[in-house]
Amino acid sequence: MIKRIPDAARQGIVDKLVLLGDVCGSIGSYRAFFERVYPECKTIEFNKTTLAAEIGRHCDVFKGDWGDESGMFSVVKILDWSDDQFLFFCQEYVNPVFNRYEWDEENEERVNLQPKCVEAINLYLSDCGYELRECGKIGDKKEYRLFETYGVHGSIQGIVFAAVGKPDVVFTDFLNQNIRIPRNNKKYLVYDQTIENEGLKWKALKDWYNTNRSESDPEFITRLKDSVDHCGSPIEKSFFSIYLDIVEEYGESVPALLPQVYLHYDTKTQRERTERIFEHQCMDFLIILSESRRIVIELDGVQHYAEDEEIKISDRPFPVHIASTSRYASMVAEQREMTLSGYEVYRFGGKEFQNDNIAIVVKTFFSDLFKKHGLAIE
Repeated sequence: MIKRIPDAARQGIVDKLVLLGDVCGSIGSYRAFFERVYPECKTIEFNKTTLAAEIGRHCDVFKGDWGDESGMFSVVKILDWSDDQFLFFCQEYVNPVFNRYEWDEENEERVNLQPKCVEAINLYLSDCGYELRECGKIGDKKEYRLFETYGVHGSIQGIVFAAVGKPDVVFTDFLNQNIRIPRNNKKYLVYDQTIENEGLKWKALKDWYNTNRSESDPEFITRLKDSVDHCGSPIEKSFFSIYLDIVEEYGESVPALLPQVYLHYDTKTQRERTERIFEHQCMDFLIILSESRRIVIELDGVQHYAEDEEIKISDRPFPVHIASTSRYASMVAEQREMTLSGYEVYRFGGKEFQNDNIAIVVKTFFSDLFKKHGLAIE
């Protein structure tokens, strides 16, 4: 699997943090520190006990058994951690709970090391597409959160998907432009949970639905299939069915494929507008790999690039599709805008679904897509 955070960047961050010193901070225990930034250490077997217990023994009780702190990071094999685990470590390292300080001889006062730690981590992470940014303050303590520096800017507040009708929107405070989307599971679903670094997985989406599902609501997969069926597109049905085969084959840890997702929204219908504000409001499918890495998948039937007209043959009308340069121009203009906003957009032509090998084409696409983002299907 391709690492988003390569070994050179990881080692550079570790070396900088070790030089700054006071790795475990005011928490005072290396075991407690690693149990917080690397929870897996509590279950990893090591010398007939756990890695956490060995860290406590060699770093807290018999200090220096593993050499300096760089040796300790080698023992926990930080270069082998998953990208998400390493990013979690970086974010937790600057958590104000650790309260790292250094003594300023000139001014004879303690100086908070947190800004230097943030600077050291960002020096290497920025080249990998990530950055620690201040996100809050409690008293004199700052809180930091990890953000991706590429992709879509902004924080996901909610995802309206599985839509079989236009969602309702109300303003709870019109002056502050605060909106709320009333729940209506029969017309649409609203995912309102925080998107973690690893994005939205199929299992997380399924668990969320089942937790909020009422007795009258259909089963999870049935509800999603209903929204795909409602659009009436056979190629979307086929695409979603192939994706479900991928889930069946590789497990529920694959990224979730959300059908019928509202990306744009106009309170009025297209008939009420003399000029359209959005050519297309609801996307066929959306994948959330993280808050910033958002992937739109569009399946282009003939309606995307042709107009329906009638021709007469022997005075009998026959429906035909006439290529429309204006429709095609609108489609590519919309894609251009989404791409410039940071979305990854992938399109499939309807003709591809007449191929007997379409299942192989779609599965290969997902495999290549996930490999590109370091999430290879294995």
